[in-house]
Amino acid sequence: MATIRKRGGKYYAQIRRAGFPSITKTFRNLRDARQWSRHVESLQDRKELGPDRRVLESITLGELVVRYRDEVSSKKKGSDIETFVLNAFLRHPICSKVLGNVTSRDFALYRDARLKEIKATSLKRQLAPIKNMFEIARCEWGVPLTENPLDKVKLTVADNRRERRLKDGELERILEAADSRRNPYCASSGVLEHWAFYFV
Repeated sequence: MATIRKRGGKYYAQIRRAGFPSITKTFRNLRDARQWSRHVESLQDRKELGPDRRVLESITLGELVVRYRDEVSSKKKGSDIETFVLNAFLRHPICSKVLGNVTSRDFALYRDARLKEIKATSLKRQLAPIKNMFEIARCEWGVPLTENPLDKVKLTVADNRRERRLKDGELERILEAADSRRNPYCASSGVLEHWAFYFV
């Protein structure tokens, strides 16, 4: 909330809000000071003013990852695997950067380097907790990030599904095996005959 003080015939308006830099401006009359204060606070509410660089430059990406690992990942069902992934990520040089300097390009370069070692599907799973971490930091921890740097990083996962047609005699063997099952719906309902149409 804005604080307005009168000194020597002038009005000093100051706005202090967590996540934003302190702003002070001098006015000749009280009405202008109030209007300016309301305008600035409205811009902050709409996230149209830049974040407080001092906050972003006081936290490294690695410190944020450690907090997420200890406070969020540790409570998940698959915490062991996610903790292993985050610990491996912490060894990368990107984690030494302060949040104010971490950009989508940094993660794009990280992506390109990792794709030389692992498949896109694996990398997508590994980046999922990092992406969620940024959202929690923004929405729940009050870290003044204007955007999630991973939102603009593209990661296309190829469809590795295989398709082939049944060979001679395979359909008959499938139907014969289905008939031998206790479940009467395996073959007698005609489901297999229906889907077999797409394989021949």
